[in-house]
Amino acid sequence: MAVWCVHCSSGAQEVVPLAPWAGSMAVPSGIHAYSEPSSALTLEHARSTGEARRAQRQMLHHRLSSFSVSRYVTAETSQTGGLKWLDLDAVEQRYLLTAAADTTVEAFDIVTSQATSGGHQQQHLKPVFTLKRGHPSAHRYQVTSICWYPVDTGLFVTGSADQHVKVWDTNMLEVACDFECPDKVHSVAMSSFATSHALIAVATKNPLVQLADVVSGGFTHTLTGHRTAVWSVCWSPANGYHIYTGDASGEVRLWDVRRSGCRAMLDMNATQRPRPAASRVEQRSLDGGAARFVSTAARLYTSAGPTDTSAGTRGIKRPAAVEASDRPDDPYSDGERPASAARALAHEGPVTGIVATADGLNLVTAAADNRVRLWDSQYHHNRLVHFANTYNRGAYPKRLSSTSDGRYLFYPRGDDIQVFDIALGRQIALLSQGHYDTVTACVYSPLTNQLYSCGIDGALLAWESWKDEPAMAGLSCAVTAGDRDCFLRAGIRQW
Repeated sequence: MAVWCVHCSSGAQEVVPLAPWAGSMAVPSGIHAYSEPSSALTLEHARSTGEARRAQRQMLHHRLSSFSVSRYVTAETSQTGGLKWLDLDAVEQRYLLTAAADTTVEAFDIVTSQATSGGHQQQHLKPVFTLKRGHPSAHRYQVTSICWYPVDTGLFVTGSADQHVKVWDTNMLEVACDFECPDKVHSVAMSSFATSHALIAVATKNPLVQLADVVSGGFTHTLTGHRTAVWSVCWSPANGYHIYTGDASGEVRLWDVRRSGCRAMLDMNATQRPRPAASRVEQRSLDGGAARFVSTAARLYTSAGPTDTSAGTRGIKRPAAVEASDRPDDPYSDGERPASAARALAHEGPVTGIVATADGLNLVTAAADNRVRLWDSQYHHNRLVHFANTYNRGAYPKRLSSTSDGRYLFYPRGDDIQVFDIALGRQIALLSQGHYDTVTACVYSPLTNQLYSCGIDGALLAWESWKDEPAMAGLSCAVTAGDRDCFLRAGIRQW
């Protein structure tokens, strides 16, 4: 049994990491060790000393570094053509959707199976419902993407190679809305943070990105700017109106659905935070002495550009770009790079996956050029974090996943999955010997502390820590199995 907490003879509590107890062990003088969980440092004391959150992070790191294929969880799927996509509902984090190449759509209840398994007995995940090709409203070709309606689990959305996006009623298993797209659907997504719209972002083989409205039952927006097929789409968690799209040429664009045109483009060569806009300086006129504000850039004249023929300024030439960005009410005069920059590429290959961290600070993109890049979500520059050995087998969209605190990334690499520390780019685990073919999607469940993955081999696997929680020694804060209820009552699931 691991010893987690010690008390000094002076009465003050001190945390000393000790090895698991195996027989008699010498204890330093003045320190009294306790092996009972009830004698460990309580969560209240850990929170008062500022150690609870750090202990939570360390336990999550220790758990992820010991992930392996679950020996107790198995899934029974009825598909035969390989799995293409996964999605876990954001409301209860309980129901897992799967999309298969043979048009099969299934849902699994992962919480009920956990609760009724009892200890370490074998857990069988059986489908709650199954939609197969024989259904009158089923897709004709493979289902390439799937997602839950963000508000509740009463609706879910599927996108298929038959050029249709369908919104399903979960209870009746009937189609509520059917959108016909101009080409094969690559990816669909809905914003989990938007409160004023219910738009479905649809990425197809066509360069146009379309937004379908569940309420009206039609397309409301068409985002133009990409020149090749759009592979990936992702809504920003920081703003319910911002959306990221990635295409086959390596471009990643940021859109604001409230405005026309592209908001920004990610450039892999832009590695520093952009400078602020040109400052406005006060200058007194020579004739009357009245104060007026002019832009520093507005005083730069050039022989090239349109001529201003207004009264009092006849014959003066200034750049057209200065006039557009010189207005005080210009919402884009904040120093960001213009979206019209010539060939600003985020990758040198098709963008296969985009994921935004839950805190809205970072964006992770992956592409067929075997690169994974980390971006600043506010200033849209490359953070230059190196993720090693990120081979990308298979030129098709893949689902990346991250933990709810935005610290760790799960990246499908061939038939295995890499687990990275996002801030450092360091690989902390390699999940292998599970799939026998390319992994297409993975999703992390903070409720059950498990990772679910699927692949072309048709297997739906659960990954979890093979180490017992009380055996996690070497932490700087004392937390035992007896404190788990305290963590759950405090709202901390990743304890």
